[in-house]
Amino acid sequence: MFRNFLKFQRCCRRALNTDVSASPTGVQVLESLYWKERDMLLWSRLQEEAMMLIDEPMLGEWFESTILASSSLHEAISSIVARKMSREMADTRMRLESLEYLTSQILANDERIGADIIAIMSRDPAAMSYLQVVQFFKGFHAVQAQRCA
Repeated sequence: MFRNFLKFQRCCRRALNTDVSASPTGVQVLESLYWKERDMLLWSRLQEEAMMLIDEPMLGEWFESTILASSSLHEAISSIVARKMSREMADTRMRLESLEYLTSQILANDERIGADIIAIMSRDPAAMSYLQVVQFFKGFHAVQAQRCA
């Protein structure tokens, strides 16, 4: 498991080093774009990062079911938040499909999602990739879930 994490970390760092949008100036460019254009660029970047890690034995299915199965950034975030909220520990009696539908309706045109991702990438030194922020940062998930509440 630790080897898989190291491979994920190396892949994220390699993606960061080869991508302009992950550099500090690239983040500033993304901040200056109109939010729909910014979200489209973020979405294409997330898909690229997920495709690089699709062969991972432990994470590949998760990336495929959340990022690659979605058609937009907002749909992917809705899917991730709904999956987090539908777990047994969340004490939710709603089905996953119902939660995905509700979260997608609420977050459909929320311009703050992309702004949150950009803010985390520009301010958090632990953030190595956009995919890492969207998939694994619990604070990001909590903010999106609070917006759905």
